[in-house]
Amino acid sequence: MADILDSPDMTTHNSVFLFNLGVHFSISLNFTTYRRLIDNIVKLLKSKTIEKNGDMAIPIWKTTTSIEKENVHKMYAELPTNLTHWRFHTHQV
Repeated sequence: MADILDSPDMTTHNSVFLFNLGVHFSISLNFTTYRRLIDNIVKLLKSKTIEKNGDMAIPIWKTTTSIEKENVHKMYAELPTNLTHWRFHTHQV
């Protein structure tokens, strides 16, 4: 991620850095690890903004598509999942 932010294409206010840290992370990581990941991303973005005197791409955190809770066991059948991961998801509206 840091390498992408350092590329010449990401050095103006006309640039946008779109990233996604959504459902796949919150299902496969426990809350503490997921929080640490988000905290580290925020630190990285702040440090790059300071390092480049504000001349960097505008970061946009894209949300993910809702998943059907009834079918998630099919998607992640072979992965160990966080037993409390569902408290971060809501039913589709």
